[in-house]
Amino acid sequence: MANRHDVIIWDADVHGAPDGFTTYTFEKAFTLINQAAEPSKKLLAFARDVEKNSQSNAGLAQFFIGFEDRCHFSKSMSAD
Repeated sequence: MANRHDVIIWDADVHGAPDGFTTYTFEKAFTLINQAAEPSKKLLAFARDVEKNSQSNAGLAQFFIGFEDRCHFSKSMSAD
């Protein structure tokens, strides 16, 4: 099995802010990745900014091509 790192980002205005690296935070993240939901406009704007800002670093840019579009399919992204 390959090593991987998952980053789970949610809109704190919609789902509340995490309180650090507590058990509750991990449970909240697990709940959010397993429920059907569309990303908020604020989260999509964040994804758009990440993609735009990554373009200045060729090594990084390859990972963020179409990042905003992929955020619409976050459930399927977390299932691999």
